[in-house]
Amino acid sequence: MVFKKFGDLITGVFFLALAVVMFVMASQLPPSLMGGLGSDFMPKVLSVGTAILALFQIRSGIVKMRSYTAEEVPEEYPPEYTRVLATIASFTAYVCLMKPVGFLLTSAVYLFVQMLILAPKEKRNYILFAVISVVFSVVVYFVFRNALNVMLPAGILG
Repeated sequence: MVFKKFGDLITGVFFLALAVVMFVMASQLPPSLMGGLGSDFMPKVLSVGTAILALFQIRSGIVKMRSYTAEEVPEEYPPEYTRVLATIASFTAYVCLMKPVGFLLTSAVYLFVQMLILAPKEKRNYILFAVISVVFSVVVYFVFRNALNVMLPAGILG
């Protein structure tokens, strides 16, 4: 009952605190030796993005908290533990296979599998998922490699 009323607010505050910690820790990373963007750039961008989203979540939680009445609580869906466990397993495999197989292949396969895990069975579009996975992985690889000068694991392709 408490989490139904204050859940969004609690989640938003948690992620705001996490974003602040991420930003402080990213500030402690060593500067780039070659000038330009250093290793602290992406973690800071992610922490600022997380903070912005957390503020929206906090605002949503305050609105929900103010308008909450116990009678209006809709029937909830049961938790889907298989999706959570499948996500954890696929992410673990992704991290373990990244170095030997390489960023491009593991990222494309991981994104495809993750979309299959999250999409309802009646809305699965295998071709669209494959195209999105490959295009996104290639774009991220070239942005990191060429624009940010960050080497990603080449694996069996490199």
